[in-house]
Amino acid sequence: MTSVLVVDDHPMVIQGCRRLLADAGITSVLEAGDVAAGYELFCCQRPDVVIVDLAMGADSLEGLSLIERIKSHNPQTRILVLSMHRDPIIVARALEAGASGYILKDTATEDLLNAIRTIREGNSYLSQKLALEVA
Repeated sequence: MTSVLVVDDHPMVIQGCRRLLADAGITSVLEAGDVAAGYELFCCQRPDVVIVDLAMGADSLEGLSLIERIKSHNPQTRILVLSMHRDPIIVARALEAGASGYILKDTATEDLLNAIRTIREGNSYLSQKLALEVA
């Protein structure tokens, strides 16, 4: 069974992810509303996949530091960024920090599930549009 940690500062996003994942048969969903709680849960629970929002707090990209901390703790961790930021520079920074995939919050739910499956299997995931923009 796949376990997922969702780190986002918007409760509605967390609830939406939880419901979507439950509908897909993933019942082990952990949630954190900030970087510190996310890192603590990661260290204690060791989820298979971590979904991270980049912009948490006061208009910063705190999610990047969380990705780096998680990857330094366990390089095999699969991390999916779920963000509103579509700037290719930000996407590239997240991938360089260690994210396994990156999708936008306006993505279809099927794409989110496909991204989770893809990175869980050890592959990288970017939507075709994002991949073209980053390239």
